Amino acid sequence: MHGRTVDEQLDHVRARFGLTPTEARLFTRCSVCNALLVSIAKDAVRERVPPKAFDRYDAFWTCRPCDKVYWKGSHYDEMLALLHAARARG
Repeated sequence: MHGRTVDEQLDHVRARFGLTPTEARLFTRCSVCNALLVSIAKDAVRERVPPKAFDRYDAFWTCRPCDKVYWKGSHYDEMLALLHAARARG
């Protein structure tokens, strides 16, 4: 892999494949199997997410093939900041 840091690696991948990520297209696929995520009712994930996440967030998504549940928590915020910084670098 080209680059020693995450920023350098991300810049290399973006340049190599001509990617321009937009927020509308971010976080729409499962990080495990790459299937499209679908919205799921909050009540349906009560037993599947940490209690703090259930209390703090109202929107959840799931991957039907692998059954993983997602929400816009701190990891989402960190990844969004990383991508905004990459976009600002050009």
